[in-house]
Amino acid sequence: MTVDQGRQASGSNGGPYGSGGAGGTSPPVSRRTLIAGGIASVLAAGSALGDTVLRNESQAAARKPRTVFVSSSLGSDTWSGTRARPWATLGRVESALRSGALRRTDRALLRRGDTFFGSLAFPALRGSAGVFTLGAYGAGAKPVVSGYKVSRDKWRRHASGIWKLDLRPGSGHFGGNTGSASTDVAFLKVGRSIKGRKRWTIGAVANEWDFYSGGGFVYVRKATSPGAGVRVCVKQTGITPTSNTVVTNLDIVGHGAHGIAVVSMNNVLIRGNTIREIGGARLRPDTRYGNGVEIWIGSANVRAERNVVKDVYDVAFTLQGEAVGGRSGWRNVHITRNVSDRCNMSFELWSIGPRKKGTGFVNCSFTGNTCRNAGYSWGQAVRPDRAGKGTHLLLYRMDLPTDVEVTGNVFGRAYSNYAYIHDKTAPAGFSSHHNTISLRRGQKIVHQGPHTLETAKAYVRVTGAEVGTAFRRV
Repeated sequence: MTVDQGRQASGSNGGPYGSGGAGGTSPPVSRRTLIAGGIASVLAAGSALGDTVLRNESQAAARKPRTVFVSSSLGSDTWSGTRARPWATLGRVESALRSGALRRTDRALLRRGDTFFGSLAFPALRGSAGVFTLGAYGAGAKPVVSGYKVSRDKWRRHASGIWKLDLRPGSGHFGGNTGSASTDVAFLKVGRSIKGRKRWTIGAVANEWDFYSGGGFVYVRKATSPGAGVRVCVKQTGITPTSNTVVTNLDIVGHGAHGIAVVSMNNVLIRGNTIREIGGARLRPDTRYGNGVEIWIGSANVRAERNVVKDVYDVAFTLQGEAVGGRSGWRNVHITRNVSDRCNMSFELWSIGPRKKGTGFVNCSFTGNTCRNAGYSWGQAVRPDRAGKGTHLLLYRMDLPTDVEVTGNVFGRAYSNYAYIHDKTAPAGFSSHHNTISLRRGQKIVHQGPHTLETAKAYVRVTGAEVGTAFRRV
């Protein structure tokens, strides 16, 4: 369970997005599949590859849509933003959105093969029709949106076997994400290895690569200086879209909060992205958090499809929040044909608030996804709440009415179990069926229940869950 109650935002009205997408396991046709298939009228589906991204068919008649190009290797923020004279930074895109120079129907395309350090938090968009697209152009690897601060050889000895690095902007002790004011360290990446043993006091930094962050510094236990090139992941969210946006074809990496956070927004499409090495920052004392794609209560008409999410501290995809201040639930949220790999959990639902008519989850689904290696993650090794949490399905506290379908998914191996259900049984309105679930011999289906792979037929008969699901041994 992870809750970021500090974020505040409000959605605006807008029409639904197009569906579409291919690949993955096709779920059986169901009521929710038919509903989702009927909302494909506003956006035309563009290619998820190359430099073509989704565009809105309905254009604002009074203004010609604008496309700007952004290249960290070739551009300058003082230039015009054309393909020949591109901008250079995410900050330039954000300032243009805030000023209204970019608005609905426009596109900002990041150059493939480039790395853009920082993050992008969308303001409310100007304009009355269409969507804004953040995507890619050119050939090669997806453009990288990186949150890493990269150490220079500026470590200073703090005490015997403990080294410190100044992470404050302007210190000159790091490169990469130099503009971020955050100094709350989520994890370190050394070579290909994530070092996630965050300590809450400097006195607890006992073993090699244990770390503590405070006062603008990160402190690391090591016999010799960690040197240059240590990637330091700090607390921030990679992309925070607003209503009426498309985020597509990006590689979002090294953010200590979430990869993408949809905070009470309407009409958002997240398609074809890679989201990796996410989470682990401090939420509150002694509690860490961080998800690949978080969809907060109050969101509607959100679709996440054909993304790859991996190496996340908590959950690949989560719908969560508390019903307060007019935010009462989720409507038409569909997560389909994605891949989750080496995240601690694959899919989570979590809701708090008074149970009233019209609140909670309405027409939401998790379909056709491929989820593997749940709990075989860097997060499982360092989190305090390990029991049962290396799981594909996490149903935490579920106060609000539920209308969620989970079907057509392939759930590969999991460290702990297939499901963790806080209230022991799934709530009314939650339907999981016709999936493929792989477990080890003797491994539990639900952490809180008695049934294992060997008694799967009895589990289906007794609970009524997972009808039509194929249970297999890893």
